Amino acid sequence: MYEGFVMDYSGWLIGIGAAGIFALLAFHQYRGVTRRRKRFSSRPSLTEAEWFAAFYPASQAEREGVREILQAFADDIGVEWTRLRPTDTFEKVLRVDKRYSPYDDLEEAELRIVARAEKLGIADKGLPGFTGVLKDFLDRWVSLCGGEPPAKPISATAG
Repeated sequence: MYEGFVMDYSGWLIGIGAAGIFALLAFHQYRGVTRRRKRFSSRPSLTEAEWFAAFYPASQAEREGVREILQAFADDIGVEWTRLRPTDTFEKVLRVDKRYSPYDDLEEAELRIVARAEKLGIADKGLPGFTGVLKDFLDRWVSLCGGEPPAKPISATAG
């Protein structure tokens, strides 16, 4: 009885099953991204000058590189870069909670950063990894670009 039905509609059944799995994965990705955005929604969006004065005092040339890196992160995680803080951790704050998404959208930022490093000719000097806190990543980037990371302690509460 069911054999004929399955044989006749197997393509449809496979399509419906695949669509269901895709919908479930898309829903989980949406929940993870929404939860991450909520983590940033209570933070004030600072001006560029306020952000650098409070968190990462650097020369104008270093600011451009840091701003570009922060913008890559912000674009890929869907928040304004002026809501990011150097004390943000990659695992707990910047990444989507693994319970909600098997896909890590920071991989897109990593690809953009590697492309930028190749343009600058620093890709073979040991790029920083996406571990620890954002400040460590920024410090390594600035030093690879020939700058000097700021010695001023980072304020975790400013802004």
